[in-house]
Order: sequence, then C-alpha cells, then structure tokens
Amino acid sequence: MSLEFRKTTLGELITFSNGRTSPDRVENGQFPVFGSNGLIGKSNESNSDHATFFRTEKLESFLAC
Repeated sequence: MSLEFRKTTLGELITFSNGRTSPDRVENGQFPVFGSNGLIGKSNESNSDHATFFRTEKLESFLAC
C-alpha cells in the first residue's frame, strides 16, 4: 500500500473561529458547555449544528464532539 502526503496548513483543512454566545445552562443538560478554562456547565440546547473541535487557550486539552 502506497501513501501520499502533501504539505499543507491546518487552516486549509479546518475553519478557525471564536465561540458563540453560551446557551442557557441547566443542572442536568444534555450538552456540555465549555468556557476558556474547560467545562463550565451543561445545557439542553446546542449552539453548533455540526461536529466541533475544542481547544483550551493554553493548548493543554482537546475535545472533539
């Protein structure tokens, strides 16, 4: 099996953006709500309609949803 690689940047593969307004939080929500320091609560509504990749400001942890 032969593999081919090409040099690219991460920006060519994904879209970078800041977050959206945080949804209202509830105690036993279905969706996790993340702030710049990690998990800050849960909500019953999502503010993303597609798969999302999160990273913290300090690049210490990653989460793909």
